[in-house]
Amino acid sequence: MHTAVEFFNRPTQPHRYEIAAELALAAWEKLLKAYLHRAKHNIFYPDGKTKDFNTCRNAVLALVQPTDTGFIATHANLELTYEYRNQSAHFYGQSMNAVLHGLFSECVAKFALFIRQHFDRELLPPGDLGVLPVGFGRPVIPQDFLSDHSASATAPAEVKQFLKALHDTGVRLHEAGVAPEYSMMVSFSVALEDAKKLKRADVVVGVNNAEPQAATLTVQKHVTLADTVRLTPSQNAPAVHLKDDKVWDIFNLTTKDVTTFMRQRLPQVTLNNDFWKVLKRLGADPNALRIRYLDPKKNSGAHKKMYSDVIYQLLIDEYEKE
Repeated sequence: MHTAVEFFNRPTQPHRYEIAAELALAAWEKLLKAYLHRAKHNIFYPDGKTKDFNTCRNAVLALVQPTDTGFIATHANLELTYEYRNQSAHFYGQSMNAVLHGLFSECVAKFALFIRQHFDRELLPPGDLGVLPVGFGRPVIPQDFLSDHSASATAPAEVKQFLKALHDTGVRLHEAGVAPEYSMMVSFSVALEDAKKLKRADVVVGVNNAEPQAATLTVQKHVTLADTVRLTPSQNAPAVHLKDDKVWDIFNLTTKDVTTFMRQRLPQVTLNNDFWKVLKRLGADPNALRIRYLDPKKNSGAHKKMYSDVIYQLLIDEYEKE
């Protein structure tokens, strides 16, 4: 197993997943046979050959299951690792790093646990297993979990079948009552927590439960306003969430600014009752007008109308089309 871990942690090693899986399964087969032999269980066929990997895996499960329910997850992990080893030729070139990392890491961790529990030996000092593998990036990012797009949508049929096997195995373990700590893979959890400082957040999301839908988390890209945000009436533009202080940086035009613009840019327009009706209609666009209340907590009482420069374009479109 030491060699399997070593190969898995070689970032430039060709076919490292396939080699690591082969070596890990070889180590597990020897360990399972050692356990069965010590338990006085026959590990030979009538022709003198030792029993195959899956036969030994099932035999150990039958022996330890009454007292070690955690081995059910180990049994499932070995089944999937074995399946990957046999089908790896079909997976070549596919982006499965996060899946294989989780599967193989748990395969090694369960090996270390089994050899410690049943043979009182350590695979490696516990601290060493805790820091491996070392990488230059996270195996997954939070945003990956907040999309309804399947990463395997264009994958070959073999990859989809393997991923389905992972899913089905997880469901089977859950239905069997296997505790979450006995996972067949390294688990990655996504938790929604409120960060007081926006810069410390991994991802900025908006939660909307008012309208039931498949996903209630909407990813909102954090941007630098001065560089990339421009208000537009276009319905196809991406949505951006603005904090109050940033809102008033954009909605910074008063009614007087608007009338001054009209006299300079559209002097032919008379600022009469008809104009104020047009301005009121155009102000219904939330990108053009916001009401700034003296007491923002009440959103009532004394207030001031504040426009963004979107109102200028709307007025030009309104009057120059005539």
